[in-house]
Amino acid sequence: MSKSKTMGQVFTPTDIVSFMLDNVGYTVSADILDKTIYEPSFGQGVFLFEIVDRLIEKATMENLSSDAITALLNKNVHGVEFDEDLFNETIVALTTHAQSKGASSPSWDNLICTDALGFSPVNGFDYVVGNPPYIRTHNLTDEMRANMERFSITATGTPDIYVTFMEYGLSVLKPGGKLSYIVPNTWLKNTSQKDFREHLFSKKLVKSVHDFMSEKVFSTVGTYTAVVVCCENNEDLAYSQKE
Repeated sequence: MSKSKTMGQVFTPTDIVSFMLDNVGYTVSADILDKTIYEPSFGQGVFLFEIVDRLIEKATMENLSSDAITALLNKNVHGVEFDEDLFNETIVALTTHAQSKGASSPSWDNLICTDALGFSPVNGFDYVVGNPPYIRTHNLTDEMRANMERFSITATGTPDIYVTFMEYGLSVLKPGGKLSYIVPNTWLKNTSQKDFREHLFSKKLVKSVHDFMSEKVFSTVGTYTAVVVCCENNEDLAYSQKE
């Protein structure tokens, strides 16, 4: 069975990555040099490549040296990937890419091979972005199930790991931080996600939802998706659809 089925690996188109980073304000026109950003299931590194590009472009605009740029990459770019083979491949490719953009040789101190749901960062993050894995219930390992049970809101009912990743992402945000995930749009209406949905809206944690409706963002799977942005104290919810 392919890893796309057993480990939920579905990789995000680059235009969607750009759209999501723009939505949370991780842009070269913003003050991102001192901001931390975290991708808790980075796969082939599609988000990380775009994050590195934006961080290097901003640092270059500020006339920082190659060593200073590398220090920023090592300090501010955080991520986790469970698949060891994929992790190693991505680190090699990301290093080559960063060097081609003018950085020296990043050590990627904060990119780690582990299960994100079992990983507790020391500090929170200014941004959490990504495409959580979509693993069918019967393909969850005992370790995955145990890690999912750490999250009380989404542990009830039929477990969906992508929803648990949403709760996890919110738990590692700094005060004032922003999260953006692309996830199946079923969380908006499924009865199994009712408690989590009520939690998000009652706490005013949802800033915007962009629902792709019946458009297939991912060519290899039939999942219908939405991009959600979460942060604190949202009085109004922006909802948009793409038919």
